[in-house]
Amino acid sequence: MKVLVVVPTLTSYIFLRELCVTMADRGWSVHLATSFSDLGTYAEDAANVQFHNIEFPRGMNPLSHAQAAGRLRGIVNELQPDIVDVHFSAAAFTAALARQQSWPPVIVTVQGLRFPLSSGFQRMLLQRAECWSAKRADKFIVLTQDDFDAMAATGCKNVILQDGYGFGCDLKRYDPERFTADQKKVTTEEIGKSANDVVLTYIGRLVSFKGFDLVVKAFWQAFSERDDVKLVVCGEFDRLHPSGLNEEEVARFKADDNIVKLGWTNEVDRYLSVTDVVVFPSEREGVPVNLMEALSMGVPVITCDSRGCREVVDGGALGVLLEQRTVSYLAAVMNDLAGSAAQRGELGDAALKFRDNFSRLHFVDTHIAAISEQLSVNK
Repeated sequence: MKVLVVVPTLTSYIFLRELCVTMADRGWSVHLATSFSDLGTYAEDAANVQFHNIEFPRGMNPLSHAQAAGRLRGIVNELQPDIVDVHFSAAAFTAALARQQSWPPVIVTVQGLRFPLSSGFQRMLLQRAECWSAKRADKFIVLTQDDFDAMAATGCKNVILQDGYGFGCDLKRYDPERFTADQKKVTTEEIGKSANDVVLTYIGRLVSFKGFDLVVKAFWQAFSERDDVKLVVCGEFDRLHPSGLNEEEVARFKADDNIVKLGWTNEVDRYLSVTDVVVFPSEREGVPVNLMEALSMGVPVITCDSRGCREVVDGGALGVLLEQRTVSYLAAVMNDLAGSAAQRGELGDAALKFRDNFSRLHFVDTHIAAISEQLSVNK
């Protein structure tokens, strides 16, 4: 059994690593097509997964997608896989362009549709692109009821709603019991946390639609009212998406000693071990892995009542869903939660009781079942 997994970037592979390794352990020949210049820390995976380089474009540049499609078509024709397993919207569009009549079955999993959250002419274009990509697949999997309903309304018949919470997360890694008091002390000293500080953490690209600018501005307002809060930011600016801060605000952000700027880090679990609240007011997510990681560590979250976010916090049982997406309202919620250790404790305890639902193993089992089912249909 030979499977070709397609993802747009090597960074995305982190969510699919367990899936690929599990398929390899079953004796399947696993191939992964993605963009990379160097495998880096994933070089060890080459013993189980054969990597193939494709320069996937970011955005909707037709020529770049056509070039990536040609490369993908060549890989499929050379490998002759039994199934092509595609993840993320950008890869879905490229695969739809590349697919030929001679191809094996194609499964596409989209973490979050774009068109339902757009408007006007952009919504029309995105709907056409995403529906066309769906119809070019044998099975089109979405992760939330919102996306399933949106696709059903377009008349697409091959759309499946995946059970569970998207990719889930690595519960062994995001386990608060892994970190000793001495390890937490080292991290606490690194970020300059004093005994009474409440640590608020933002995890994600520093872009406006994820709420980065709201978090920074709300933190400044909250800090003006109480000086026992500290903000930790894990992520980097994205040249394709605005941060929401103007030049003066970016300069202030970079100079602010009360904001710990970690950039991109693969040690999010370590920083979560000393975090009191994760703040992530995103208006456009699929099923956000960063929130599942925080909750699995027993860290309550503040997020938006938006697709994916509301599901992960179990409708507000595991965190605070913002009634308004404004700086002043977010600052007030930050202050309230920072000032109530009891509320943070209750939400954290509820999250720990719920954490098994976020296991990535659920995704692995569910997705392998979907692949096996599609193969049986195409026999």
